[in-house]
Formats: sequence, C-alpha cells, structure tokens
Amino acid sequence: MIIWHKLWNIGIMRASLELFLNRNWYQDQKVPLWLRPLEWIYSLVSQQGRIPNATQQSTPVIVIGNLNVGGMGKTPLVVALANKLLLQGASVAIISKPYRVRKFHGYHLLSLNDDSSLYGDEACMMRKQTNASIYVTFNRQRTIEQISSLYDLILVDDGLQDIHLKRSFNICVVDANKQFGTGHLLPAGPLRSSKYWMKHVDSICVRGQSNNLPAYHLEIQGFFELTDVNQHLIHDLPKKSIRVMTGIAHPDKLYQSLKPYNIQYEKTQFVDHHRWSQKDFYHIDEDTIIVSEKDAVKINFPVDKTILVAKTQLIMNTFLLELFNHLHRLYLDRKERSSEANTH
Repeated sequence: MIIWHKLWNIGIMRASLELFLNRNWYQDQKVPLWLRPLEWIYSLVSQQGRIPNATQQSTPVIVIGNLNVGGMGKTPLVVALANKLLLQGASVAIISKPYRVRKFHGYHLLSLNDDSSLYGDEACMMRKQTNASIYVTFNRQRTIEQISSLYDLILVDDGLQDIHLKRSFNICVVDANKQFGTGHLLPAGPLRSSKYWMKHVDSICVRGQSNNLPAYHLEIQGFFELTDVNQHLIHDLPKKSIRVMTGIAHPDKLYQSLKPYNIQYEKTQFVDHHRWSQKDFYHIDEDTIIVSEKDAVKINFPVDKTILVAKTQLIMNTFLLELFNHLHRLYLDRKERSSEANTH
C-alpha cells in the first residue's frame, strides 16, 4: 500500500491512469479482462456486503454521498442545503474527511484562513461559501459524537460507504450524464459500491435534469478576481487571451457553464485535487486565467496574471425543494423534542 501511494502521487502516472480508466468507465464502457480479478479483490476488502443502517439520532445526521469515485458534484449540494437550513434558523455543522493531506488525530474546526494543503480543498472551499461550522476529521463518527449536542443538524459530505457512521438520512447523488459507467466496481468500473446500495438510500438526487427525482444544476453567477476578498462579481469577460485551468475531476461541467459567455479560450487540465504551484503558470501566454472555486482556494501565492474565479449558484428543481422541506422537518422535530425535554 505504501508503494502504491507513492506511485499514485507521481503526477504524470496518475494523470495517465485517470485518463485511461475514465475512458474505459464512461466512454468505451468496455472492461479489460485483467481488471476483473482486481474488481473481485476490491469487493472483498471493501466489505461490499455490509450496509450501514439508518439509526435514530438525537441530532439528525444527513449523509450526502455517491457510489462513483471522483467528483459527482455532491459538495455544492451540501453547501446549498446547509445555507437553506441556516436561513430557517437551524444551527448546522458539516463533517468533511480530507483527501491527500497528512493524517491527524481528532478534528479541526475550520477557519477562513486555514490552508487547503493541511485540511483539504473541498472543506476550505465550503468554508468560504457557508456560515455553517466545518469540521475536518478522519473519524467522522467520533467527531459527530463529540459535537452533536452543539447543533440542530449535521451534514456529512461523503461517507455513504462508511459502515461505522450512524446516520438518520442518506442522499445519493447521481450524475445524469455519466450515471454508473460500466456498472462495475473499482477498478473495472467507477463504483465504490455496487448499485445494490441504491435500495438502501433514502433519496436519490440527480445532478443534471430529471422529471421525477430531486435534481439540481450549477450556473455561473459571474466571476471575481482571486485577490478580491469581497468577491465583487464581474459579468463581462474579455473576448480573447483567456485560458481555463482546472484541477477538478470533471472539468467538462465548467466548460459547459461557460458556453453562454460566448468566449474562446485555451485549456490546461490537471488531475483532480491538483496541488497548484507557481510553476503551473510558467509559459502561459494568456492574460486572463479562469479557475473553479475549488481550485481557487489552493492558489494562495502571487501570480502575474489576472485570475478570475467562476462563482456558481445551485438551482434546485421542485422535487429537491420538497426534499429540503423534509430535512427541515427533521430539524423542527428535533427542536420540539428538545423543548419537551427541557419542560419536563
């Protein structure tokens, strides 16, 4: 495992492997025979037969996750639900398990100025997008046990497959276009869990279009300069000398969102969770660079370019609004139980 971890962190090898696997998973949808035994081994070590049961919690715990490996767009949904619950008067905590950072014990309550290389890019991005408390931890369940009395609801970003995690409600996010690829488990397919798990989730939420399920999509509100702490939005972009640089799992979503702006641009595409450095901007001729909000939190060094961050908003369909109302009722029920306990 140590040798594999070192190999995985070699950028070129990782990028090539991701490109090969994604092409097989989502485009060709052909499973090479040599991957089948590896899928069987993964199935054994990942304990596919064990399904976490929903349990009644004194503080409702809502898990938002997905079956696929890689970015399926669940984090923007976590932020949107947290912000709507905050508007309704609920106190909300978000639990996030970091990726590709040095492991630490206990938990860390995130602040605005925390370093994404220490606590994860997604958690640091969420901290800039919501006033909910963000807890970064490698032990979700223990952290929930320690903080649950402080909040009305707890949202868990990812963790659907965490068999130790006690939860009140499961939401599984599915990409409308990619869906489940080959339908196989890793590495023969993109699935961390088999589609059998879908029977055990409380709600399916579609990123994209759906006529009968909760669904959402992201739209670009505008752009703000990376150095602008107040994030004043810009809506008019230059018509030339633009490069879009990404270090996210599925940059095609960002490219699609840019279509209404009718601009021409060059692309630089790094692997997901890319660790940005000044070297990434060497030999870039374009004057304006566009990046995602997730990438922006990792560019914390001076760059001799105008860097614009694409600020997105999440648009919910009617079914997703109904799902939010259900989560809001969980908060109201918890509040009512607390009031009755205090009365007695």
